[in-house]
Amino acid sequence: MDARRASLLGSLSRKFQGNGGAIINPTISQRDNNATPKDHVRITVDLCGCHKVHLTVHQTATVEMLKTQLLNDFFIPSESVLVPPSLDDMHLFLQVHNNHNHKQPNRPSWPLTKQEFSWEDGGNGNKIFRRRNSVESTTSATGATRIELQQQSGESISAILQNHGLLNHHHKAVMMMLQFPVILKVKTNGNQPSVLQVPLIVDNKEDDQVSTIKQALRQHTNTIQQPQRLQLLWNGKELEDYHRFFKLLFHNSNTIEHNHNPHSLVLELHIHEWMVHIRTLQGQTFSMGLDADSAISSLQEKAKKLIESSCSKKERPYVSDTHPNMSLDDYRLVLANGKTLDLISSSTTSGSDTTACQDIGISNESTIYLVLKMYDRPLSMEDKPRCTIPKTEHRGITILQLRELATRMLLQCSGWKSTNPQHQDGQFLLPEQVTLYDLMHHYVKPLTSASACSYVELVATQEQIPTVFTRELPVADPKATPFFKAMQLTNGTLSILDSGAVYFSRIWCVFELHMVMNDLRRQGKDKKEPYFHDIYTVARDDNGTAREPSGVLDHIVPCNERFRRLASFPLHTCHAALALKLEQAVATVEQDRTFILNCIIGEKANNLYKEARACHEKYDQLNAMLHARIAEATYCTALQNGGNELGVFRHAFGASSHGQLLIYVRGCQPFRYDAKALIAALPNTLVGLELDIGFIDFESSEEFSSGLNAFLGLRRLKLVASWCQHLTQCNQLWTALEELLQLEELCLDLSCCKRLASIDGLGGQVLPKLQHLKSLDLSVADCESLILCQTFWDGLARAHNLVKCDLDFSYTPLTAVASLGAALGNMSQLQTLSLKLDDCNLNTIDPIVSGFSQTTGLSTLRIRLSGNRMLSSLEELAKALASLVALEYLELDCSYCNALKSVNLLQRTLESCSFPRLLDLRLMCKRNKYLESPNVPAISPERMPRLKVLHLDFSHCPGVASVAGLAQGFGSVFLHSWESLLLDFQGTAVSGGNALEICKALRGSASSSAACKPELSFNSFKVTSWDELLAKRLTDEEQR
Repeated sequence: MDARRASLLGSLSRKFQGNGGAIINPTISQRDNNATPKDHVRITVDLCGCHKVHLTVHQTATVEMLKTQLLNDFFIPSESVLVPPSLDDMHLFLQVHNNHNHKQPNRPSWPLTKQEFSWEDGGNGNKIFRRRNSVESTTSATGATRIELQQQSGESISAILQNHGLLNHHHKAVMMMLQFPVILKVKTNGNQPSVLQVPLIVDNKEDDQVSTIKQALRQHTNTIQQPQRLQLLWNGKELEDYHRFFKLLFHNSNTIEHNHNPHSLVLELHIHEWMVHIRTLQGQTFSMGLDADSAISSLQEKAKKLIESSCSKKERPYVSDTHPNMSLDDYRLVLANGKTLDLISSSTTSGSDTTACQDIGISNESTIYLVLKMYDRPLSMEDKPRCTIPKTEHRGITILQLRELATRMLLQCSGWKSTNPQHQDGQFLLPEQVTLYDLMHHYVKPLTSASACSYVELVATQEQIPTVFTRELPVADPKATPFFKAMQLTNGTLSILDSGAVYFSRIWCVFELHMVMNDLRRQGKDKKEPYFHDIYTVARDDNGTAREPSGVLDHIVPCNERFRRLASFPLHTCHAALALKLEQAVATVEQDRTFILNCIIGEKANNLYKEARACHEKYDQLNAMLHARIAEATYCTALQNGGNELGVFRHAFGASSHGQLLIYVRGCQPFRYDAKALIAALPNTLVGLELDIGFIDFESSEEFSSGLNAFLGLRRLKLVASWCQHLTQCNQLWTALEELLQLEELCLDLSCCKRLASIDGLGGQVLPKLQHLKSLDLSVADCESLILCQTFWDGLARAHNLVKCDLDFSYTPLTAVASLGAALGNMSQLQTLSLKLDDCNLNTIDPIVSGFSQTTGLSTLRIRLSGNRMLSSLEELAKALASLVALEYLELDCSYCNALKSVNLLQRTLESCSFPRLLDLRLMCKRNKYLESPNVPAISPERMPRLKVLHLDFSHCPGVASVAGLAQGFGSVFLHSWESLLLDFQGTAVSGGNALEICKALRGSASSSAACKPELSFNSFKVTSWDELLAKRLTDEEQR
């Protein structure tokens, strides 16, 4: 393989040759919020449509000087990932908005069209970029003009701006766009690594996806062919095809912080013959490249690095509450043939560390399982006394016990044959072929038959009451069975589908579905969290390899997680489920089918065994509810695949009587043409609607809001329309919303709609009419053209019945601070307030604080002020906190506020005032250069008796010198019941000895069995567990 790879890499190196390397300087991306000096102009430069930088330049500077400055600031010579362009290849455009009807100063628009380049032969084997068109300006229908600035003209910046009417007191900032051809440097693997240079054109679309980079590699050489696997690694971690590389480069703080080490920013290319998948018992799958002649030791080392680099600390498979001290030494790999392989050492059941992987049963697309060594031993009744659990419904099984069972199956199944009469071909089973019938026959029954006990009684030590019910095996007798009683004890049900949705064709599964969607949901209303029903399946790719599980999530999870699970739900499984009629389900015993169907339609006890009806409205209701849930999962996929059967999906949504619908079409452009038809098909009885239409090129809100006013009984509406780049106004949306008079919860996400100019209609038309509105969640973050007029603030002030208010104005110019404060002052019933005001050019928040300070019933307060570099004081906030005695959650983020020199008054408030209900305190003040705080707040159990979570982040604040007060407070804190403790003082003047005082103070209440896992970071050391804290002693070097 080395010889083949050497030939391949040599060919690639000849194809891609160029000069030098460079790296983007991340510090230039931080906005300078200081006042613009006289004779200077502030310029916002959009870099290739995927990053913004803010500069202040003198008016006499020329275009050539500005380009030179940009080139010098953005590109630092190093052996890294970007090749710098020449001045001739850098194209700088001035963005001009031609609409003069605005009363407020005109704001620049987002880039209008993609600038086209070509990759041409420059002679001598070199490649150069040429711009295909010579048009100097373009104008869109919205009146925005983009004008290229020519460096040959020699005109000054002031002259250019004066010519276009932009050099006046109204314009404090000017928008420009910088485009240049991007060349990535890619380091290849092999005995003699070489560097390739890959041409790439980047704009504000998705041309920087990893898949595009791989495609460019394949297009410019005939050497890389399928099925050879291309693996791109960034900072040691593999990039997935959907990752946007420049988003990682510009916005990933973990990446940016590695700029001092240019080698960590090399984009590495690895070429392999095989792809091998490592799967954990937690459901994680790690894929890596491997060659047929790779040695076992190579597999071990690559697997270890892959797992450690691909997971955050909390996601690692060897970290758990049950075994918190597990490491990769305690794990091993299990092959499909039952052979085992340690991760750390070279020991294996067959072969040495120099044995080739193919010789022990590994091949292309192999799946290898990661399991704990401690589960390798066989289990028998001699291991422990039998535990008797009389009630079947109390025989729940834990996740840990399931993983133990799965491990033993992996180790033994290579000697099993299928119990299915249709598959008795004499072949031994692979792990992915084992069914529960096989597991029962070959393992569970032989293990438990001698003592006539259940498997749970064999592995448990006491009763195990279930929390989630998972349907798989049939049972007997509805409602009176232990299984139904177990369902009543749980918080939710998980249904697992095969590719043909056979699950729904079994009558016992239908019965459980009926109970979940009716009886158990009604019972769940009395619980703190409603009863949930999740539907999961596992799709397979063209090679038959199982992908990550996908499903319809009913319980409360982060939106990104829910949509990620929905996106990969297989379309063929959906069609199979949509075609099913539950009343046609079958049973092994016909009498059971009759009994269950009569239960569903509500027959009395003495009629349960009479012949079941062929049709009934209860059947139709149950079918409709199921079909709507399935349609939610695959509607977006159906649109992207051509939408030939969209009528089936619309009918499924329209027939639903569930009352709640989630429609996720983020980034699905075909939805523009089906939006009106879909909304028209939805049932008027909806009480809850969640619609995610982000990243779609809507030009008017009428495209997606037409028909919303028909849902007069709607109480909860969540509309996510972020990154709709062409959306300029939402007048039709406001007209529709003002008729939804029953709304109690309204969530609108219009963030990153770059051309959106106004949301006055929300305040002027909608909010004053929604008298039942209790919760408002509004995000207009990074809407750079948005102007918030008094009409909006007046309307917000009239939403006086709000209990929860979440406002996000981050990266949007916010000038009416007093109006925001006045609006908050009218919300007397407010209990939860979240204000995200990052980088809003604020120099004071006093009017805002005075607005909510009188809301004494406030229990949750989140304020984010990061990046407001002119903000100099938090005194009014400190005074207001003293009166908010009902607070249970307090979060304050004032990071990157360089004008903030002291938080002493805030510190004294937290130290001296009583917060009897406070459970969670988070204070972030990182990277404040001039913060002069001699101490940080001391935490007292007398003043905060219920505190469970404490996060203090003063990292990289050189003026913070002491934590003595904090250590003194910890001396009397009882931490056994705490849930989280995070202290970060890296980059401060806190000495090692001073930091050790905190460790000493915590030792009195520290315990390795405590639920709270500490994370303490100082200049000299880090502590991530109680064991480390108890054993911590400073070395001589740490003392210095």
